[in-house]
Amino acid sequence: MKQKLAAILAVVMMCMSLTACSGGKDIEPTESQIGNKYFDLVNIYEDKNMGTRVGYDRNTGVMYFTYTTGYKFGITPIYNADGSLKLYEEEITVDTEVSQ
Repeated sequence: MKQKLAAILAVVMMCMSLTACSGGKDIEPTESQIGNKYFDLVNIYEDKNMGTRVGYDRNTGVMYFTYTTGYKFGITPIYNADGSLKLYEEEITVDTEVSQ
C-alpha cells in the first residue's frame, strides 16, 4: 500500500514539474535593455560613469533606481518621504502665448 502511494505521489510530482507554468510571449523592451512581459523600464536619467540609472515601469509608473557594475546588477523602487512608492509624472509643458 505504501509503495502504491509513493508511486502515485512520484507520478503526480513528476507531472507537475514537467508541466511548469508557461507564460505569454515576452515583449521587447522599447527604450531600455531591461524588460520582459512584466517589466518595461524606461530610462529617464543615466550616469554611465557611475553605472546608475533612474527609470520607471511603463505599465505601473513606479520609479526605480538601478546600479550596474561588471556582471552585477541591483534594482530598488524609489520611495516618497511618507513611505509610498514614487510614481513617474511626466512634465506638462504649457505653451503660453501673449496675444496682443
